[in-house]
Amino acid sequence: MSTKHVAILLGMALLGACTRASPTEPVAPVVTGTIATPFLIALKVPTCAMTLAVAGPIEALSELASPSPIAPGDYDGAFNAAIRDQVADGIRQNCGPPYLAGR
Repeated sequence: MSTKHVAILLGMALLGACTRASPTEPVAPVVTGTIATPFLIALKVPTCAMTLAVAGPIEALSELASPSPIAPGDYDGAFNAAIRDQVADGIRQNCGPPYLAGR
């Protein structure tokens, strides 16, 4: 085994020892959260970008659309408001927290 491999293994062992916050906290969520957080961020960024790319035109079209006066129950633009609310909820879910896995 080369010195490089020994240094890498020693570094990984030391990093693993630092993941436990307290003796009462279970190790598994902390370790899996530490390992999964980079993957979460790597997947969250493109998902958020795609959500914004789709949400922008939908939001603009719902702003431009006027409710039909013959649509039952939609005389005040309730349908367009519901679309905007759903788009905002989708953006919050795909672009908002959590930013750390395992929490």
